[in-house]
Amino acid sequence: MNLLLHYLSWLSGFLAGVKWPAPVRRLLLKCFVRLYGIEMQEAEKPLESYNSLNQLFIRDIRAELRPTGEGIVAPVDGVLRDFGKIDGDHINSIKGQSYSLKEFLADQHVAERFIDGNYLYFYLSPRHAHHIFSPIDGRIYSYTHIPGALWPVNSWGVEKVARLLVVNERVVNLIDTEVGVVALVMIAATNVGKIELHYLKKIVRDKFLLRPAGRKIERIALEPPVKVIRAEKLGTFHLGSAVVVLFEKNAVSFSESLQRESEVKYGESVGLPLRRE
Repeated sequence: MNLLLHYLSWLSGFLAGVKWPAPVRRLLLKCFVRLYGIEMQEAEKPLESYNSLNQLFIRDIRAELRPTGEGIVAPVDGVLRDFGKIDGDHINSIKGQSYSLKEFLADQHVAERFIDGNYLYFYLSPRHAHHIFSPIDGRIYSYTHIPGALWPVNSWGVEKVARLLVVNERVVNLIDTEVGVVALVMIAATNVGKIELHYLKKIVRDKFLLRPAGRKIERIALEPPVKVIRAEKLGTFHLGSAVVVLFEKNAVSFSESLQRESEVKYGESVGLPLRRE
Protein backbone atom coordinates (compact mmCIF):
# COMPACT_ATOMS: atom_id res chain seq x y z
CA MET A 1 0.00 0.00 0.00
CA ASN A 2 2.87 2.38 0.83
CA LEU A 3 4.36 1.90 -2.64
CA LEU A 4 0.94 2.42 -4.24
CA LEU A 5 0.43 5.69 -2.35
CA HIS A 6 3.83 6.97 -3.48
CA TYR A 7 3.08 6.13 -7.10
CA LEU A 8 -0.38 7.69 -6.80
CA SER A 9 1.10 10.85 -5.30
CA TRP A 10 3.75 11.04 -8.03
CA LEU A 11 1.05 10.63 -10.69
CA SER A 12 -1.21 13.22 -9.06
CA GLY A 13 1.66 15.68 -8.85
CA PHE A 14 2.54 15.08 -12.48
CA LEU A 15 -1.04 15.58 -13.67
CA ALA A 16 -1.46 18.68 -11.48
CA GLY A 17 1.55 20.21 -13.21
CA VAL A 18 0.40 19.48 -16.77
CA LYS A 19 -0.35 22.59 -18.82
CA TRP A 20 -3.45 21.40 -20.62
CA PRO A 21 -4.77 23.10 -23.78
CA ALA A 22 -6.59 26.31 -22.88
CA PRO A 23 -10.20 25.03 -23.28
CA VAL A 24 -9.49 21.93 -21.19
CA ARG A 25 -7.57 23.92 -18.60
CA ARG A 26 -10.34 26.50 -18.14
CA LEU A 27 -12.95 23.79 -17.66
CA LEU A 28 -10.74 21.83 -15.26
CA LEU A 29 -9.92 24.85 -13.11
CA LYS A 30 -13.54 26.04 -12.97
CA CYS A 31 -14.72 22.58 -11.94
CA PHE A 32 -12.09 22.37 -9.24
CA VAL A 33 -12.95 25.82 -7.86
CA ARG A 34 -16.65 24.93 -7.69
CA LEU A 35 -16.07 21.45 -6.28
CA TYR A 36 -13.99 22.67 -3.34
CA GLY A 37 -15.43 26.15 -2.88
CA ILE A 38 -12.16 28.00 -3.50
CA GLU A 39 -12.50 31.73 -2.81
CA MET A 40 -10.92 33.11 -5.95
CA GLN A 41 -11.77 36.68 -4.95
CA GLU A 42 -8.93 36.39 -2.43
CA ALA A 43 -6.33 35.33 -5.00
CA GLU A 44 -3.79 37.80 -6.37
CA LYS A 45 -4.50 36.68 -9.94
CA PRO A 46 -7.71 35.80 -11.81
CA LEU A 47 -8.49 32.15 -12.51
CA GLU A 48 -7.61 32.32 -16.20
CA SER A 49 -4.01 33.29 -15.39
CA TYR A 50 -3.19 29.87 -13.89
CA ASN A 51 -1.69 27.38 -16.33
CA SER A 52 -2.16 24.23 -14.24
CA LEU A 53 -3.87 22.84 -11.17
CA ASN A 54 -0.62 23.07 -9.25
CA GLN A 55 -0.38 26.79 -9.96
CA LEU A 56 -3.90 27.15 -8.57
CA PHE A 57 -2.99 25.16 -5.44
CA ILE A 58 -0.01 27.40 -4.73
CA ARG A 59 -1.75 30.66 -5.58
CA ASP A 60 -0.80 33.72 -3.57
CA ILE A 61 -3.43 35.52 -1.52
CA ARG A 62 -3.81 39.30 -1.69
CA ALA A 63 -1.62 40.67 1.09
CA GLU A 64 -4.18 43.22 2.26
CA LEU A 65 -6.54 40.35 3.14
CA ARG A 66 -4.03 38.78 5.53
CA PRO A 67 -2.96 41.45 8.05
CA THR A 68 -0.47 40.24 10.64
CA GLY A 69 -1.96 39.99 14.11
CA GLU A 70 -0.31 40.25 17.51
CA GLY A 71 1.91 37.64 19.10
CA ILE A 72 1.88 34.10 17.71
CA VAL A 73 0.13 33.87 14.34
CA ALA A 74 -1.47 31.08 12.34
CA PRO A 75 1.05 29.59 9.87
CA VAL A 76 -1.49 28.58 7.21
CA ASP A 77 -4.87 29.10 5.68
CA GLY A 78 -6.59 25.98 6.94
CA VAL A 79 -8.63 24.29 9.64
CA LEU A 80 -7.43 24.34 13.26
CA ARG A 81 -8.00 20.66 13.96
CA ASP A 82 -6.65 20.61 17.51
CA PHE A 83 -4.57 22.48 20.08
CA GLY A 84 -3.63 22.20 23.72
CA LYS A 85 -1.01 21.07 26.22
CA ILE A 86 1.54 18.35 25.65
CA ASP A 87 1.16 15.71 28.37
CA GLY A 88 4.72 15.05 29.47
CA ASP A 89 6.46 13.64 26.41
CA HIS A 90 3.22 12.70 24.60
CA ILE A 91 0.70 14.61 22.54
CA ASN A 92 -2.37 12.70 23.68
CA SER A 93 -5.31 14.47 22.15
CA ILE A 94 -4.72 14.97 18.44
CA LYS A 95 -8.06 13.64 17.18
CA GLY A 96 -7.98 10.83 19.73
CA GLN A 97 -4.49 9.54 18.89
CA SER A 98 -1.37 9.65 21.04
CA TYR A 99 2.09 10.51 19.73
CA SER A 100 5.39 10.52 21.57
CA LEU A 101 7.54 13.56 20.91
CA LYS A 102 10.56 11.35 20.25
CA GLU A 103 8.74 9.46 17.47
CA PHE A 104 7.17 12.57 15.99
CA LEU A 105 10.40 14.59 15.88
CA ALA A 106 12.73 11.59 15.39
CA ASP A 107 15.16 13.10 17.90
CA GLN A 108 15.20 12.49 21.66
CA HIS A 109 17.25 15.60 22.45
CA VAL A 110 14.91 17.89 20.51
CA ALA A 111 11.85 16.12 21.94
CA GLU A 112 12.93 16.92 25.50
CA ARG A 113 12.59 20.64 24.77
CA PHE A 114 8.84 20.29 24.31
CA ILE A 115 7.96 18.20 27.38
CA ASP A 116 4.81 19.71 28.97
CA GLY A 117 4.70 22.31 26.20
CA ASN A 118 1.87 23.24 23.83
CA TYR A 119 0.85 22.38 20.29
CA LEU A 120 -1.30 23.55 17.38
CA TYR A 121 -2.47 21.21 14.60
CA PHE A 122 -3.69 22.60 11.26
CA TYR A 123 -5.13 20.83 8.21
CA LEU A 124 -4.95 22.23 4.67
CA SER A 125 -7.76 21.00 2.43
CA PRO A 126 -7.79 21.26 -1.39
CA ARG A 127 -9.61 24.60 -1.12
CA HIS A 128 -6.80 26.27 0.80
CA ALA A 129 -3.74 27.98 -0.65
CA HIS A 130 -0.89 25.60 0.16
CA HIS A 131 1.74 27.92 1.65
CA ILE A 132 3.24 27.76 5.15
CA PHE A 133 4.29 30.89 7.04
CA SER A 134 6.31 31.56 10.16
CA PRO A 135 4.21 31.81 13.34
CA ILE A 136 6.83 33.93 15.13
CA ASP A 137 10.01 35.96 14.67
CA GLY A 138 13.20 33.97 15.01
CA ARG A 139 16.04 32.13 13.31
CA ILE A 140 15.72 28.71 11.71
CA TYR A 141 18.82 26.82 12.77
CA SER A 142 17.99 23.29 11.65
CA TYR A 143 15.63 21.18 9.60
CA THR A 144 15.10 17.43 9.54
CA HIS A 145 13.55 15.46 6.67
CA ILE A 146 11.92 12.25 7.90
CA PRO A 147 10.95 9.80 5.12
CA GLY A 148 7.66 8.01 5.51
CA ALA A 149 4.29 7.01 4.13
CA LEU A 150 1.87 9.28 2.29
CA TRP A 151 -1.46 8.48 3.92
CA PRO A 152 -4.23 11.07 3.62
CA VAL A 153 -4.38 13.49 6.55
CA ASN A 154 -8.06 14.32 6.04
CA SER A 155 -10.76 13.13 8.47
CA TRP A 156 -10.70 9.61 7.01
CA GLY A 157 -6.95 9.29 7.44
CA VAL A 158 -6.96 10.64 10.99
CA GLU A 159 -9.68 8.18 12.01
CA LYS A 160 -8.54 5.10 10.09
CA VAL A 161 -4.72 5.20 9.98
CA ALA A 162 -3.08 4.31 13.27
CA ARG A 163 -0.34 6.73 14.39
CA LEU A 164 -0.82 8.74 11.22
CA LEU A 165 1.41 11.69 12.06
CA VAL A 166 4.44 9.57 12.95
CA VAL A 167 4.25 7.25 9.94
CA ASN A 168 3.86 9.96 7.29
CA GLU A 169 6.76 11.82 5.70
CA ARG A 170 7.49 15.16 7.36
CA VAL A 171 9.95 18.04 7.66
CA VAL A 172 10.78 19.43 11.11
CA ASN A 173 11.92 23.07 11.10
CA LEU A 174 13.47 24.33 14.36
CA ILE A 175 13.19 28.06 15.06
CA ASP A 176 15.12 29.81 17.84
CA THR A 177 12.80 32.51 19.22
CA GLU A 178 12.34 34.87 22.16
CA VAL A 179 10.34 32.15 23.95
CA GLY A 180 12.68 29.26 23.25
CA VAL A 181 12.65 26.77 20.40
CA VAL A 182 9.55 26.44 18.23
CA ALA A 183 9.12 23.39 15.98
CA LEU A 184 7.19 23.89 12.75
CA VAL A 185 6.43 20.44 11.34
CA MET A 186 5.26 20.12 7.73
CA ILE A 187 3.51 16.77 7.21
CA ALA A 188 3.20 15.25 3.75
CA ALA A 189 0.20 13.22 2.61
CA THR A 190 -1.33 11.47 -0.38
CA ASN A 191 -0.90 13.69 -3.47
CA VAL A 192 1.81 15.77 -1.78
CA GLY A 193 4.66 15.03 -4.14
CA LYS A 194 7.10 17.50 -2.62
CA ILE A 195 7.59 20.12 0.07
CA GLU A 196 9.28 23.35 -0.93
CA LEU A 197 11.37 25.24 1.64
CA HIS A 198 11.40 28.86 0.50
CA TYR A 199 13.92 29.99 3.09
CA LEU A 200 16.48 27.68 1.47
CA LYS A 201 15.13 27.78 -2.09
CA LYS A 202 15.05 24.00 -1.88
CA ILE A 203 12.55 21.24 -2.64
CA VAL A 204 12.45 18.29 -0.24
CA ARG A 205 10.95 15.01 -1.35
CA ASP A 206 11.06 11.35 -0.40
CA LYS A 207 13.24 9.22 -2.69
CA PHE A 208 10.94 6.20 -2.20
CA LEU A 209 10.30 5.64 -5.91
CA LEU A 210 13.98 5.98 -6.80
CA ARG A 211 15.49 4.27 -3.77
CA PRO A 212 12.85 2.36 -1.77
CA ALA A 213 15.45 0.68 0.45
CA GLY A 214 17.87 2.39 2.78
CA ARG A 215 16.05 5.72 3.10
CA LYS A 216 17.50 7.72 5.97
CA ILE A 217 16.52 10.63 8.13
CA GLU A 218 18.35 13.76 6.97
CA ARG A 219 19.32 16.33 9.60
CA ILE A 220 20.73 19.62 8.37
CA ALA A 221 22.20 22.33 10.63
CA LEU A 222 22.02 25.79 9.10
CA GLU A 223 25.13 27.94 9.51
CA PRO A 224 24.41 30.75 9.77
CA PRO A 225 20.76 30.36 10.89
CA VAL A 226 18.11 31.90 8.63
CA LYS A 227 16.31 34.92 10.08
CA VAL A 228 12.52 34.85 9.64
CA ILE A 229 9.70 37.14 10.70
CA ARG A 230 6.07 36.50 11.58
CA ALA A 231 3.88 35.66 8.59
CA GLU A 232 6.89 35.30 6.28
CA LYS A 233 6.46 32.52 3.72
CA LEU A 234 8.61 29.54 4.70
CA GLY A 235 7.35 26.71 2.54
CA THR A 236 4.80 25.30 0.14
CA PHE A 237 3.02 21.97 -0.15
CA HIS A 238 2.68 20.90 -3.76
CA LEU A 239 -0.91 19.86 -3.24
CA GLY A 240 -2.03 19.84 0.43
CA SER A 241 -1.39 18.45 3.88
CA ALA A 242 -1.02 19.39 7.57
CA VAL A 243 1.15 21.47 9.89
CA VAL A 244 1.89 21.00 13.60
CA VAL A 245 3.53 23.73 15.68
CA LEU A 246 5.18 22.84 19.01
CA PHE A 247 6.12 25.26 21.80
CA GLU A 248 8.22 24.76 24.92
CA LYS A 249 6.66 24.74 28.40
CA ASN A 250 5.32 28.14 29.51
CA ALA A 251 6.18 29.70 26.15
CA VAL A 252 2.75 30.67 24.85
CA SER A 253 -0.75 31.53 26.00
CA PHE A 254 -3.34 30.56 23.39
CA SER A 255 -6.18 32.94 22.57
CA GLU A 256 -9.43 32.20 24.39
CA SER A 257 -11.25 32.56 21.07
CA LEU A 258 -9.55 29.50 19.52
CA GLN A 259 -11.98 26.75 18.54
CA ARG A 260 -11.30 23.27 17.23
CA GLU A 261 -12.40 22.62 13.64
CA SER A 262 -12.54 26.36 12.94
CA GLU A 263 -11.24 28.07 9.80
CA VAL A 264 -8.11 30.16 10.27
CA LYS A 265 -6.19 32.51 8.01
CA TYR A 266 -2.44 32.83 8.02
CA GLY A 267 -1.23 35.85 9.95
CA GLU A 268 -4.16 36.00 12.39
CA SER A 269 -3.30 35.89 16.08
CA VAL A 270 -3.63 32.53 17.83
CA GLY A 271 -1.83 33.40 21.07
CA LEU A 272 0.66 35.55 22.90
CA PRO A 273 4.29 34.72 23.70
CA LEU A 274 5.21 34.51 27.37
CA ARG A 275 8.54 36.29 27.57
CA ARG A 276 11.35 34.51 29.36
CA GLU A 277 12.97 36.23 32.33
